[in-house]
Order: sequence, then structure tokens, then C-alpha cells
Amino acid sequence: MAILKVYGQLYPGLRFEYVFHCEKDKKKRGFVTRVHEVLAQELGAESMPCCFDDITKLLKGTAKCSLHRNCECPCAPKDFDWYFCSSSCKDLSKENAHRFKGNCFADKNIKTPGGSSETYFAMTDVMSHFRPDLVFFENVSDIDNKSADSLESNLDLLKKHWADLGCATQAVFFDTVQFGLPHHRDRVVVVAANIRDPRLMNFRDTDVNEIF
Repeated sequence: MAILKVYGQLYPGLRFEYVFHCEKDKKKRGFVTRVHEVLAQELGAESMPCCFDDITKLLKGTAKCSLHRNCECPCAPKDFDWYFCSSSCKDLSKENAHRFKGNCFADKNIKTPGGSSETYFAMTDVMSHFRPDLVFFENVSDIDNKSADSLESNLDLLKKHWADLGCATQAVFFDTVQFGLPHHRDRVVVVAANIRDPRLMNFRDTDVNEIF
């Protein structure tokens, strides 16, 4: 919220609205909810974004909002233009000895121990439903590793999948220490632009790799 306020001051004509958050992990969701409750004292609870518990239930209308627990009407995700998202990294990270050995992004019917496949496809279902102009997807850099029985990485599959959804993509690899964090974490952010039916920004005439 503070960042959005700063941008509002720097660019008066630019307006952001944070419309919802989704976090399956109970402890992390509790932290987000506590932050939201503090902000609600300043901004008013009615203007605070929903904090849903499970993205796999979001489009089914069964995801519960931990912030507006006492509302008479069930919460529903609002439309949005920019999508900041991630999926579980538990089956993708080389740090997990019990991770799924195949490609998590290969098939919607795959069941993975850490939920990496389920959360990825639920996340992209939300993306396909709302058709945002820009998508920023973060995960471990290991999504670019190829398994022993595949010529394609999960990142390769993601790019193909999102191309079918009408998006041009660019992957940016980095170490979190580059941004001042006191530890090394190899990460990737995939920036995707909706070139099929954008609402606010026209990416049809310029390649996404030239823009970002």
C-alpha cells in the first residue's frame, strides 16, 4: 500500500488498486491478514483487498476470505489488469529431496506432493479468466532445469502454454542478494504481456523483449 501511495504522488495520473491476495499456507496467510487488518484501521475495512485461502478454489467460488470473515455476502475476486503471481516451488526446487521428478507444468491432471502442478494450473486458469494486460510470475530458477526423461523444462512448457493464451513472455533470472537481501536465492520472474486482447496497453506493435 505504501508503494502504491508513493507512485500516486510521483505520477498523479496513475492509479493502482490492490484487489485481492491468495495464500494457501496458513502461517503466511495469517501474516498477510494481520498486515491487512492494520491497514484497514487507516483505510477502512470495506476498501481492503480480500485474502483468499486457496487459489485452486478461487474460480469455483469456494475460496474463503480470511479478512472479511464476518461479511454477509461471500467475497469474490475482482477484475484486474496486472497480475503478480507465483505457484508452489516445493516440487521444483532442487533443495527438496522429495520433489516431483517429472515436469509439473506438463499436464493439468498431474498430482504433485508439494502442489506445484495444482497451484500453477489454478493460477493460469485465473489468468485466462481475467485476461490481464501484464503478468509477473515469480519462482525458483530451477524451473528452467530439464528432467532426465524430458527435452523441455517447466519454463519451456510455461512459455508454450502462455503463448497459447495469447501472451508474449520474457524470463529474467537473478539472485535475491542483488536487491539487498542478506542471503542468496536464485529466482526467475517471467514477465508476460497480453498481445491478443489487451485492454489498457498495446503490445502488438513492439516485441515484449524490447519493452522490458
